Amino acid sequence: MKIKRYDEPWVHYIIDNVLPAALFKKLVDNVLEVPFEESKIGITYWLLDQQPLLEGIRKVYFNKIFPVLVEDKVNGYKSLEEITSKAEQIHYSRHNPGFNQCIHLDRESKFISAVIYLQPVKDPTKELGTLLQKNDNYDECHQLKWKPNRGICFRRSEKSWHSYRNPSTTDYRYTLNVNYG
Repeated sequence: MKIKRYDEPWVHYIIDNVLPAALFKKLVDNVLEVPFEESKIGITYWLLDQQPLLEGIRKVYFNKIFPVLVEDKVNGYKSLEEITSKAEQIHYSRHNPGFNQCIHLDRESKFISAVIYLQPVKDPTKELGTLLQKNDNYDECHQLKWKPNRGICFRRSEKSWHSYRNPSTTDYRYTLNVNYG
């Protein structure tokens, strides 16, 4: 696992190889078996009945990622408990081919946003990664490259404008979302 901090357009962390290979494979296998209902945009699937997967995810975030965020005082984290005491939301998201999520700020109650890219792996030239913007005017500043088992993690702020899209005409975009707040 490699965690790297970026300050532009706002403070965020990119984590390559977020999860151990065996856990990542289990997640990908599991997400492809989930009975997602069809919708026009996408769907969320909560992992409430997947305790072994949840425990593996928590272990990585609590033991390896969140301590780095606490140590990095710029984000204002005071302790690991400050993060982990918030309401936890861990779920898969599946976005349909052609889906575009408008630029937005996460809701004010969300403290930490983290996303891990799961699938597809077929065509890495498609720009499926998250777009980070300086403001709400679509001034694209940085696009994260899609890479399976890559994650982004950030603290919600009045500057953390972001969006994402699925330009594929055939493949779904699968992510694992780990949020606190």
